[in-house]
Amino acid sequence: MVAAVVACLGVVLSWYLGTTVLGWSDVSVFLGIVASNFAGMVALLSTLNLEKTRWIRTHVLRGSLQTWGLFLTLYFGLLLGLTPGLREMHPFLVEIFPLIMTTGFTILIFGPIQDRLVAADQRRQRLRMGTSR
Repeated sequence: MVAAVVACLGVVLSWYLGTTVLGWSDVSVFLGIVASNFAGMVALLSTLNLEKTRWIRTHVLRGSLQTWGLFLTLYFGLLLGLTPGLREMHPFLVEIFPLIMTTGFTILIFGPIQDRLVAADQRRQRLRMGTSR
């Protein structure tokens, strides 16, 4: 519930700041919001997938600081790659927090995706151990 409220507030703020302060069109703001959510989902799924690899977990992502660093690098890299209007400092500073707030939609979508990923991992483990449901 909180994620949905924050995401909706982020959409309103992004639209207001984008159209009034930055002079962006509605389409540009919408694309920024979509890019932010896409970047958040890809960064989250990629980071979780990389954490499953033992070598990466022990040599690269040894703690939460490195994991967050990877996540943020992927998120901002994708966001800036997909949203050219954010590549300048002023628009970036104006829009970054509202766009981050919109990723509440990603959180809502991620729950069912994570449930499926966990269920698939559990099925694979049961098959390896020779037990099935």
